Amino acid sequence: MTFRPSFHPALMLLLSGMALVFASCEADPLASELLAGSDSKSWRIESVNTGGIEELLNPCEASEVLVFAADGTWSSSETGEDCAPNAMAGTWTMNSVGAEIDIIDGSGSEQWRVLELTETRLEVLRREGGLDQELRYNAL
Repeated sequence: MTFRPSFHPALMLLLSGMALVFASCEADPLASELLAGSDSKSWRIESVNTGGIEELLNPCEASEVLVFAADGTWSSSETGEDCAPNAMAGTWTMNSVGAEIDIIDGSGSEQWRVLELTETRLEVLRREGGLDQELRYNAL
């Protein structure tokens, strides 16, 4: 007599669904590569809109470059000639569909909702002082 396992169709459906959920826990590779490239990718701040009001960036703020690396690290610095050193760094993660980026540094973390991510443009929404703040970056 040969043992032949039989699986109930509902069990098969449940197991298939669980496999799909576990497979989708990793970040969308396309979104991650758009953000960080194959090694790293630099983004220059274009504009900041806080609570519906476009902010005027001073020359140092306008020189900010944000770098996302494929290894899950990030750094930010103002690159203008007359700017005081203002470098920050930490780690980042992206959710499974590329819709949110968690930015982590030594003082804590914040979540950025991705509004637009293309080869040349990054637009995110975050909370700043209780207000929504849209940050727009262009790829360098």
